[in-house]
Amino acid sequence: MKKVLIIAFLISSTLFSQPEPVNSENPVYFFLRRASISGYLNFYDDAILPKSHSEIIKHLKELDSKRGELSPAFVNELEYYKKNFLPGESGEKLTFSNYFTSDYPQHLYEHQGKNYNVSIDPVLGLKVHGTNLQGFDGNSAAYLRYGGSVRFNYKDWLSAYIIAWNGNTYGSRQLNQTDNLVAQKFTFRRTGLEHFDGTEGGIFFEKDIFSASISRNREVWGENFFNKDKISATSQMFDKLSFAIKTDLFSYSYLHGWLVMPQYIIPGNVITGDTKARVEKYTAQNRISVDLSSKIRVAVWQSIIYSNRSFELGYLNPFLFWESAQRSLEDLDNSLIGIDARYRPARGVELTGSLIFDDINFQYMVPGKFQKFNNRFSFLAGLIYIPSFDDKFTVSATYYFVRPYTFAHPAAGEDLAYLNNSFPLGLDVKPNSDMINLRLDWQVESYLRFSLDYKHIRHGENIYDSAGNLVENHGGSFFISTNSLSNEDAWFLSREFQNTTLVELAMNLVPGANTVIKAGYIYRKSNFLEPFPESYFYATLNLFYF
Repeated sequence: MKKVLIIAFLISSTLFSQPEPVNSENPVYFFLRRASISGYLNFYDDAILPKSHSEIIKHLKELDSKRGELSPAFVNELEYYKKNFLPGESGEKLTFSNYFTSDYPQHLYEHQGKNYNVSIDPVLGLKVHGTNLQGFDGNSAAYLRYGGSVRFNYKDWLSAYIIAWNGNTYGSRQLNQTDNLVAQKFTFRRTGLEHFDGTEGGIFFEKDIFSASISRNREVWGENFFNKDKISATSQMFDKLSFAIKTDLFSYSYLHGWLVMPQYIIPGNVITGDTKARVEKYTAQNRISVDLSSKIRVAVWQSIIYSNRSFELGYLNPFLFWESAQRSLEDLDNSLIGIDARYRPARGVELTGSLIFDDINFQYMVPGKFQKFNNRFSFLAGLIYIPSFDDKFTVSATYYFVRPYTFAHPAAGEDLAYLNNSFPLGLDVKPNSDMINLRLDWQVESYLRFSLDYKHIRHGENIYDSAGNLVENHGGSFFISTNSLSNEDAWFLSREFQNTTLVELAMNLVPGANTVIKAGYIYRKSNFLEPFPESYFYATLNLFYF
């Protein structure tokens, strides 16, 4: 009987495999990472998320073939996610209750044609948050998102989807603005309105070892699971062209993204009126990784930031060394190079390391010259431990270090800085800083997880006068590179020393394949004035949109 079930699972997986991406915040990724660290998934690579529906099913198939080796906790989670990613297996009828709570995907409307299927669903998101502290324009806030999604799949190699929604905010604008999703919306941020909107989608192709897409969706890059340092979830989504090649020997990924710069106003006259404009800005990124064994993976990453002109063919060419290409283009742009490594010395233990060089000057990486402002790089080291005596727990630790002036660039404002619409593309930790991140996750059940997250950030801030004018430049800003106020010696953590401690207790509940509930309490303490309350709570409910 067991063999029959496995065969049925493999056949169903083939029928329903799709290149459509699975949201990068889906809890299935945490399950697969834990399974990999525990030694059940060899050569698993999630340095770039999201993965396609087909990839997720492939990994679930591999785990299912090894179910005799899995612990009871992992078997329960595997069974849960098999239901999540195998539509049509339950025979359940669509009801109001099943739509929210069934472990199997349910759709408001679904049509199965010859070699294709179409589904239509609503999108709903609700978040409430508040504080008991004074000094804000109210102690509570909320926002509601509502819209719809349409998905199309053809055979097992072509997918497309579109999500569109409107949103309304309620209560304190200051509290709502602490949420990046709201703060980055133009109508809320620039016009003062209480509503905003959003959209994402794309078309996705996947066949054998090759995949490609034109999309706007959340994509994150980085070896560290909790701290993606190449592209994080900090900035707003951006439009991109991307493709990947994945083989048993190596994987290669490329994207060209259309970033956003804040608009500016060109004063006109009484006839023409003022003109709105913005600078064009782009990023190209690629990553090649090689598995040296089932325990060791190394990867090389490169990125280019360029602006103030149309896109360059040199950066649309994915098979060039862009550091040299940008010099041949008269050195107008900002290039970055990175090295990543992942090492699993034993079951339940994973070490990750990442270096990003913003400005490579090996002559300054020696005693006596290390503090020079030309020395610009970041370093991230991580450890994840899953105890064999209870693999429901995951302990992780991360250290992140950023030299002064790193990710800024000599140019006006943020034109060539590693930013998208004024928010970091990487981690939200300023230059001239370091961070310690400790975290404990407890997977109580396959659908319920609690986490305790601790961060401590030290930062050397620039000196400004009472009018906000820069007085001393110590490399503590994404927006300001070296200038006449800079000293050649850029000592780490000078000048205005700032401390931030953040503790978050969170719950992640997945009552059904279509629904996610998150809730938490955050304590944030700083020795300087911040736009955040010292302590606040939040709760979210999302349908079809994690």
